[in-house]
Amino acid sequence: MDLHNTTFISIQANCTVDTSYRFTYYKISYSVIFIFGVVSNATAMRHFFHMPPTFTSTAVYMANQTAADIFFVISLPLRIYYYHIKAATTSNLTNDWSPGGALCQLTFMLKYITLYGGIFFLVCIGVDRYFAVVHPLHQHLRK
Repeated sequence: MDLHNTTFISIQANCTVDTSYRFTYYKISYSVIFIFGVVSNATAMRHFFHMPPTFTSTAVYMANQTAADIFFVISLPLRIYYYHIKAATTSNLTNDWSPGGALCQLTFMLKYITLYGGIFFLVCIGVDRYFAVVHPLHQHLRK
């Protein structure tokens, strides 16, 4: 095979992908998550309020995880509205966020608080379970 006589063909194609479907996908998925999140977290909070007053450490972590999840669920209607506006304005490329900058900042602040709060509480549950399994006789490590 002679590499000096090889011809390279350059093909220029206009390959654009329409990603406007994502706004509809986000609206639908956030709506389902909102409904499921409100129902399941309200059920969990009701369960935690009806428990005996002697909470275990795991119950405290789970109650805090539920509270963090509720903050996330509270922010979803504004995110649904945001993607509804984005889907309606993709043709003229304007951002009409009518609720104001404060609610925009609050929405994303709640997202990150719940993200890092949820990770923190899951780590606490994991550490608590580690001490419960590896050192079951040392209860003072879990208090």
